[in-house]
Amino acid sequence: MVSLIAGLLAAQTQIRVACVGDSLTYGYGLPEDTRLKTNYPGVLGFKLGGGYQVRTFGHMGATIMNLDWLPPIMKTDEYKKSLEYRPNIVLIMGGTNDGAPRNWAHVSQFNDDLKALAKSYLTISNHPRVYILIPPRICTKAEKGVLDDEHCNNVNQQLPPMLREFARSMALSVIDTRTAISTRDCYTPDGIHMSEKGCQKLANQVAFVLLKKKTTAK
Repeated sequence: MVSLIAGLLAAQTQIRVACVGDSLTYGYGLPEDTRLKTNYPGVLGFKLGGGYQVRTFGHMGATIMNLDWLPPIMKTDEYKKSLEYRPNIVLIMGGTNDGAPRNWAHVSQFNDDLKALAKSYLTISNHPRVYILIPPRICTKAEKGVLDDEHCNNVNQQLPPMLREFARSMALSVIDTRTAISTRDCYTPDGIHMSEKGCQKLANQVAFVLLKKKTTAK
């Protein structure tokens, strides 16, 4: 009984981290039997240690924008569960699917839809810290990627400054994953999703930021 109570108290005092996003957060392309340990949220939980509880809320194919033909993050079951989780920290990484030419044609609504997503977390009663993650660049066909050049340009060139400006306008912190995911072996064969090495590098980067922030706050 004593150990059970101690376990419950420990769980209550852990800092809850919600990783929200698309297939990059889900860990598509990783072996399914080990995915929850080797995707970036799984590795992040290990890197942060026992004082943190990290959960994955990634949905395959999800977009930031509220479109009719792909699931926007805010209409997924994972999103609903992430709110119920009452996180202390939210890591939002999206935009890769939004960069598809058909979706990017509606880019004028991107900021408003991202604002609605961010505010839905900021207005939780425990007031979590929200981070905007700039997703990894996607490999061009010249780099053996599978997506067309227009999609690559939208994600690699157009999206990052938009996310930075959005974060600035909302006074949110930015983590640019492209500084960690910089070599081809950080990707699965499709040149979009992260390999186990890429997940390790991204988790290291995010853990460094979160732990440094915690130390600074003391």
